[in-house]
Amino acid sequence: MAHLHLAAAALAVAFGLSACDSGEVSDVTYEQIRNKAGDAAAFAGYFDGIKGKTVAWHGAVVEAQKVFEDDYMEAGVLQVDLDGEGNGQADATLGIPVSRIADFAPGQAVAFTAVLREYALREGHLTLKLETKELK
Repeated sequence: MAHLHLAAAALAVAFGLSACDSGEVSDVTYEQIRNKAGDAAAFAGYFDGIKGKTVAWHGAVVEAQKVFEDDYMEAGVLQVDLDGEGNGQADATLGIPVSRIADFAPGQAVAFTAVLREYALREGHLTLKLETKELK
């Protein structure tokens, strides 16, 4: 029965996410988004307006790693530096298959198409969580 509830929840989430994603690549840049992040309250409203947009960006790998999600399921995460500041902080987090983790090394250039899903704003640093569509 729990598996049925989990499957129903996953289907509902997938349907809800696909409803926001038109698939058309937006011209919004990370720099534009980062520049809006100065006021946390105003940024929340701004992000709601761009959430679900598809972007095509490039950056450098900070780290690729295996993490454990709910119910201890393995997942791959790729952390990417988008602004080229090279300070060791990721500006974006992308989900990847665990089998692809070894394909990425720190400093490696990557290009991707992804959907804006969430953000974290900590100590003035913006990190975006994106749903990966294509990764090169």
